[in-house]
This record gives sequence, structure tokens and C-alpha cells, in this order.
Amino acid sequence: MDGQELKQDFFISHASQDKERYIESLAKELTARGVTYWLDSIEIPWGDKLALKINEGLRQSNYVLLCLSRNFLGRSWPEIEMNAALSMQTDLGQTKVLPLILDSREQILSWYPIIRGLVYREFDEGLSKIADELAKLASMQVIAPGYIHVTIESLHSGQLSNVVV
Repeated sequence: MDGQELKQDFFISHASQDKERYIESLAKELTARGVTYWLDSIEIPWGDKLALKINEGLRQSNYVLLCLSRNFLGRSWPEIEMNAALSMQTDLGQTKVLPLILDSREQILSWYPIIRGLVYREFDEGLSKIADELAKLASMQVIAPGYIHVTIESLHSGQLSNVVV
């Protein structure tokens, strides 16, 4: 995009088996708070190039919300997203990865010991509380001088997106 950049607040990384139970309700709460996010079911149309779209989503998101569960364990795509996000965080030297443990905390922390070194949240703390904290974090993003931040809403899907011009 010439002179403008699409920037989502969060890239939601998750196992597809968790979409109905956890992710859809979280996405609804984020939308209600005006928070933007990249979610595969919205951003990747039928027949599109999966890896290209995921890379684009990771690049164009301020944070990666890493939704960890027993369904996440050992799944190739979610683990690829997690590895990329952790690498980006290391390269940038700033917080990029926000772990959210959906279930099976001890199993998750045993399988992914690197998560123990990060501050994480647990889904059972309450969906409203988590969405409020994410909205607060999103509102703290600083736009470089000379740029304008606009949030747009799709008339068709209701999906929100940030545009920085």
C-alpha cells in the first residue's frame, strides 16, 4: 500500500479446534471494544496462499496473541506461528508475544518451557478481563509523528482494521 500501512492490533494464533470454544467469543469481545485483530478465518479466503497470508498477518500486527491449549500442542501451523513470533520478539527487543493459556496450563508449560519465562494470562481469569486488558494495550500504541491512524469497519463483515497513513 503506497504511503499507508494496514496494521492490526493483534494476530490471533490458535489451534483450529479451539476456534468455536474460545477464539470466536474472544474475537467478539475485542470487536466490541474497537480492537483490531488478524484471524485466519477472516483473512484467508478459499484457495489463497496460506503461508503468504500468515506471514503478512504476522508482519502487519503489533502483537501476537498466542492462544495455547492441549489442541495447540504439536500442531505444525500454530507452532510455526509461535516460532516466528518469538523470533520477531527477539529481533525487535520488545514485547511482541502475549501468551494466553486456554486450558491445560501445566501441560502447556511443560511442553513449551520458554513460555514460563514470559508473563502470560489464563482464559479462566475471565473473558471480559482479558479483552479489557488487550484493549488497554492496543490503545497504548504510539503512532509516529506525521502519521494519521484511522480504524475502518467493513460493512459486510463488521471486521475492524487499522490504517496508518
